[in-house]
Formats: sequence, C-alpha cells, structure tokens
Amino acid sequence: MPGTPISVEHLQEIRCQGYSALMRFRMLILLLAFSSCSSHKLSVTNSYRTVADLASYHVDTPDPGLDKPRIGQHLLVDWSVAQSELAGKAAEVQLSVRYGNAQNHVIRHPVHTNSGSFTYGIEREEYFDKKGIVAYKAELWIGHKKVDKVQHHLWAKRITIGG
Repeated sequence: MPGTPISVEHLQEIRCQGYSALMRFRMLILLLAFSSCSSHKLSVTNSYRTVADLASYHVDTPDPGLDKPRIGQHLLVDWSVAQSELAGKAAEVQLSVRYGNAQNHVIRHPVHTNSGSFTYGIEREEYFDKKGIVAYKAELWIGHKKVDKVQHHLWAKRITIGG
C-alpha cells in the first residue's frame, strides 16, 4: 500500500537478507577459486607387507607362506593428466627412493596413457638389507617440464661434504 511507513524492524530484516545473500555469493566465489581444477595429479601411497597380511596367520591354518613370509614395503604411484597435455609428448614418472641404509635409487617409469599406476617394492632379504624405504620423491615430467611433484615429509636434498 503506497504511503505506508516501513518499520525499523522491517528495514533491518531486509538489510540482513541482503547481507546474507552477499555472504553466500562471496563464499561461492571463494569455493570456486580454491577448488582444484588442475589438469594433472600425482600421488604415492606407502604400504607395508607383514605376516599379518596372510589369512592363515589369523585363523591358524597351515600355510607354506608362514614359513618364509613376504615381509616388505611397497610404493603405489598413480598419475592422471589431461589427454591434451600428454598428446605427442614423451612423459615419465621419476621415483627417487631413499633407503634406511642411506642408499638412493631412481626409477624412471614411462607414461603412455593419461592415467595409470605402477608399484615399486622391496621384500624379504632386500627389505632387511636396505632397512626399508625411509623417504621418496615422485615427479611427473611431460617433455622437459616437471608438471607435478609429491614427496614424503622426510624427503630432503642430500648434502655431501668433501670429495
């Protein structure tokens, strides 16, 4: 009805609704800005093999695997890149591993598909001789460009002193 005065409470309610809508809009913008729309992804999962992985260990049934169990450690490396980013380019995952005995090893795994995985592991005597995998760093290279890197929290560049 024209000419009807608006109460202060009604004005405050309108102002609060406008402020709430503005806050929701800002939150949506922030969510979109911080959501990862990356065209590549690299991940490494570290797992251990123990005698407890055998069902026969838990149910106490005969199993020759209990006599010489496959104790060890495995790294599962997964990658995913946009097909357009990979098209016609040489690509590889470089996995650098540092063992408990301070040795280093680099594994170069060629990448021919836009997504996939491979496993690197050490078991039995090799696991005990090398004292397990202490840290790792995986890098995804497409052409001569490093597009992604994942590293264990204990990974650090090795410093050598002297000759």
